[in-house]
Amino acid sequence: MKVPKEIIVPGFRGAGTACGIKKSGKPDLALVVSDRPCVSAVVFTRNKVAAAPVVWGKALRTRSRLRGIVVNSGNANACTGAVGIRAVRETSRAAGNALGLPADSLLIGSTGVIGVPLPVGKIVAALPGLAVRLSRRDRRGGEAICTTDAFPKRGIRTIRAGGARSRSGGSRRAPG
Repeated sequence: MKVPKEIIVPGFRGAGTACGIKKSGKPDLALVVSDRPCVSAVVFTRNKVAAAPVVWGKALRTRSRLRGIVVNSGNANACTGAVGIRAVRETSRAAGNALGLPADSLLIGSTGVIGVPLPVGKIVAALPGLAVRLSRRDRRGGEAICTTDAFPKRGIRTIRAGGARSRSGGSRRAPG
């Protein structure tokens, strides 16, 4: 099977690592960043109970000009109150510093165990190294957002509309 040279859409770079959230030692932190400002669209849950990263994302005034996302797995940072909001702010600030970007240009995402405070110190410590390793070939980012998935789900598609060509990519969890 031929392995593609690049697995991330042109103009974006990503990286993943194990920062110690998951006891298994598997990758649990991902960073994806746009090389330049770009138009973005975000869809949030309509559930009245929203995790701290959702509260943060909804409050951002720059959602149409986001530059990236930090995602951890193994801990959802949900039902954690003010501690969870502080963890999101610290993560965003540390990622912004590592990338030389404003903190409010990054979304934060978390998936995993609910009701347990996020070990934000582990994330903050890992972000500078993750920022240095950003590339268009990194596969660990897709692995880092898996929870109970058997393997990462990812893809890139080219779409032609009105004579213009656009490329889109993403990772997703398995249905069910």
